[in-house]
Amino acid sequence: MFWISLHSLFTANNLESIDEDAFLGLPHLEYLSLAYNNLETLPKDLFNGLEALTKVDLRGNQFSCDCKLKWLVEWIYSTNATVDQIHCKGPASQLDKKINDLWDHVEMVFRNFDDIDSTSTVICKPLVIDDQLFVIVAQLFGGSHIYKRDTSANKFIKLQGIDILKIRKPNDVETFRIDGESFFVVADSSKAGSTTIYKWNGNGFYSHQSLHPWYRDTDVEFMEISSKPHLVLSSSSQRPVIYQWNKGTKLFDRRTDIPEMEDVYAVKHFQVNSELFICLTRFIGDSKVMRWDGALFRELQTVPSRGSMVFQPFSVGSWQYAILGSDYSFTQELNIQAPRAFSPVSIDNRQFLLASSFKGKTQIYEHLVIDLST
Repeated sequence: MFWISLHSLFTANNLESIDEDAFLGLPHLEYLSLAYNNLETLPKDLFNGLEALTKVDLRGNQFSCDCKLKWLVEWIYSTNATVDQIHCKGPASQLDKKINDLWDHVEMVFRNFDDIDSTSTVICKPLVIDDQLFVIVAQLFGGSHIYKRDTSANKFIKLQGIDILKIRKPNDVETFRIDGESFFVVADSSKAGSTTIYKWNGNGFYSHQSLHPWYRDTDVEFMEISSKPHLVLSSSSQRPVIYQWNKGTKLFDRRTDIPEMEDVYAVKHFQVNSELFICLTRFIGDSKVMRWDGALFRELQTVPSRGSMVFQPFSVGSWQYAILGSDYSFTQELNIQAPRAFSPVSIDNRQFLLASSFKGKTQIYEHLVIDLST
């Protein structure tokens, strides 16, 4: 049974299927509800010609998210109409997944999902707490801010600002958890600022500890050394400093520095089996790979570098890689100008590398294993 007007159409039957021409002749239709039926699929291009649509309600059906429904995913992305969140009821691999979120598995490409307006952004760092997604956006101008993902509105909303008296010129953000509590730390590279640790208290992030002000820190890295939490701070005015977590005071105490390693711009760590390694990036001079020997870091390998601001280790399966970026030439065989960060991403058993650029567009590379034996 249908109630039809020029602008609205509602269904009240337990529909199990619908014809592809069901809505022909309704060009002025604005509101369409097929909610709470037993539809498992919809014919391709069902909504063609319905240019006036502003709202489509498909909730409460039994959609099987197979190739037949690919067109709907594409249509949801391109339409101006509002479509409420709908969930897959099959096959088993897609059960209860949001149809609106299936685009990457259908198109097999990355696309713009949401935008956060910012100026002079240095770094964006995600942080998940109790299934809630936050993004820390560090900016050179206009202050740095924390955004919260609003699932009902399907966008990021500003949660709070970060103290501009302590964080004047952010250069890096690192997130970590200790004893079930969530933290992030901002490395400040100004003469008047102070690298500061912030802690989540259930409602927001608040200043927890400031580390050695006025040292113009360029990078901060969290790692576990001998099963104990540590921070390594890189600075343009001193050698990298290692801080160790004090369980009693719940603060970081200065432990030592890394000798004979001046002008280190950044430190990144990786593990192979039970051994801990660090990559030290130097803009002037050779970059280094060092290994923890139980008491201190010892040099393992020297890597010639000039104009480098990122030396990023990452692994794909059993392969261990490190990419050295350069501002003065292309990064090895990757066509990237002025790279600032490399991030590995795994999707649908495929391995990608996202490479951000200070001068150009972010590039996406896929890891492929080529058999040269034949």
